This record gives sequence, structure tokens and C-alpha cells, in this order.
Amino acid sequence: MGSGYKVRKRNLVSNLLKLFQTERLKVVPELDLASIFVQEPLNFKAKISISGHDSYEAWREGVHDDLVLATALACWYAEKIFNRPEPRVRRLA
Repeated sequence: MGSGYKVRKRNLVSNLLKLFQTERLKVVPELDLASIFVQEPLNFKAKISISGHDSYEAWREGVHDDLVLATALACWYAEKIFNRPEPRVRRLA
């Protein structure tokens, strides 16, 4: 099995929301799919089961979330790679 990451959709969506709210991520209106991209997050619905399990999905059938999730993955990875804390350096005695 190859190396990779297992990331909850909750983490992807919350990170993307944080980036939008802090204006670190903005949508350029001139992009071909900008209007679709802006609409996709509005279609997300969080479901929480009685046991406390959460799931995130488009709230209507036929509504896609491909653009949002692709962007969320890229942003999550960029945050993970570029926002690492500085490594701790231990001095040897």
C-alpha cells in the first residue's frame, strides 16, 4: 500500500471555510467556473448521527461538490506543508 493521507471531510471543509473567512483564499470572478465554485459550498450540509458521527455532503441529489473538495484538498495540503512549525533543535551537551 502506498503512502498518503487520510483526512476527514470535516477537516477539509473547516480549513477551507477558515481560509475564506480570513480572506487568505479569494475567488477571482473572471474564472470560467467561479460562479459554480461559489455556489458549491452553499450546498453543503452537515449531518450528525445520534452516535455523534458527522458527514458532509451536497444537500440535494445531482448537486456536485467536486470543485470545492478539490480546492479543499489542495488548500489542506498547502497548509500542512507550508505552515509547519519550525523543527525543534536540541543541543548536544
